[in-house]
Amino acid sequence: EVGRPSVSIMLATRRPECVDIWAPIVAAQKFRPLQVVAVLHGSRWMAADDERIRSFLVPAGIDVVITRVDEAMVLGEVLQAATERADGDVLVKWDDDDLYSSTHIVDLLRARHYSGGTIVGKAGDFYYLESANVTLRRVQAPREIFSPTIAGSTLMIGRDDLRAVGGWDALPSREDAALIEKVRRAGGTSYRTVGFGFLVVRRADATAHTWNPGDDVFLAPGNPRRPGLDTDWAGIDAPDEVIERVVRPARGVR
Repeated sequence: EVGRPSVSIMLATRRPECVDIWAPIVAAQKFRPLQVVAVLHGSRWMAADDERIRSFLVPAGIDVVITRVDEAMVLGEVLQAATERADGDVLVKWDDDDLYSSTHIVDLLRARHYSGGTIVGKAGDFYYLESANVTLRRVQAPREIFSPTIAGSTLMIGRDDLRAVGGWDALPSREDAALIEKVRRAGGTSYRTVGFGFLVVRRADATAHTWNPGDDVFLAPGNPRRPGLDTDWAGIDAPDEVIERVVRPARGVR
């Protein structure tokens, strides 16, 4: 049986307009006790945004910590700021515009329990491409395997394990890959579980993403695809209003 550690979600975000995507999904998580450390990055944030975040999470019984950091900080530094404010035994990285099932935290804790991995995460299997308006499933390497390759926005690690390797490196991107490498060099392991319950949303504007290999990588002939945003295929049960928001993003989300 999976134990009941406390969990802190670390969320670094520059985009106030994405609160209506990530906050309802976090509120719907079935696992408790749960904390969210939201690091609001840059100058676009207003005091009203704090209240909007709390309005989703506090009624759901989730502890909320909100902090602001300067625009000049790179992503690794922002995640380190989140780590320093987190109280959970286990920390989870979360992206502000991707979709997660209500059992996402439970899925990761189970994988951590049966694998014994220092880091666990889901495979990046399902993608929604806004430019093509399709959902696709990438055909890649095996699942349920120890591997250095996991979806960074699903990364889970014990707080003490993260501190033991010195935390996040001050990198603008690929900070998750750098952390996995540090853990493995220290004798730890990283485990990749199945990708169900996680769907990456790829916006048409390439600047919306720190990793941008181009849509052709995802649209390879061997990757099956379905029209539109197919949440059922990916095992996503996010609230309907969130799905509507993703399909028809408000002006400025990109």
